[in-house]
Amino acid sequence: MDSDSSVLLVTSNFPPEIGGPAKFTADFANWLTESDVSCTVLATAPTSSNTSLGVIQVNLVGRDLRIYKRVIRTLLVIKKFRTKKKALVSGLFYEALLSKICFRFSYIAKVPSDIVWDRARNNGATGLDVDSFQGNEKGVYRL
Repeated sequence: MDSDSSVLLVTSNFPPEIGGPAKFTADFANWLTESDVSCTVLATAPTSSNTSLGVIQVNLVGRDLRIYKRVIRTLLVIKKFRTKKKALVSGLFYEALLSKICFRFSYIAKVPSDIVWDRARNNGATGLDVDSFQGNEKGVYRL
């Protein structure tokens, strides 16, 4: 990416909350900023807020809102950034799809793989790829 690039990260949760999407998004946002790529995070949280963690802008949509208000607020944030940024979606897939339909929002989706393998790999407990970890080296059980 060039130095003028920026990325919108869309996820279901973000630290201090815990979970796979929160950890992935925080790690990826830090990597982007270390690579001189600006990024904005859109996530859900117990209550709505806009904040920044260093140079990372964080837009949190409150889960305390009724679902339709939460979806509308999420869509409005995505609409604001849709033309200026590249987007990686690792949560809020329904809202991302609605944005695609309503605003021609282009994005790349990171679909979670094997959660146990992800955790083992991130903790250094395995060096195996996901197929070997699951015992599917020959692709017998592949979809």
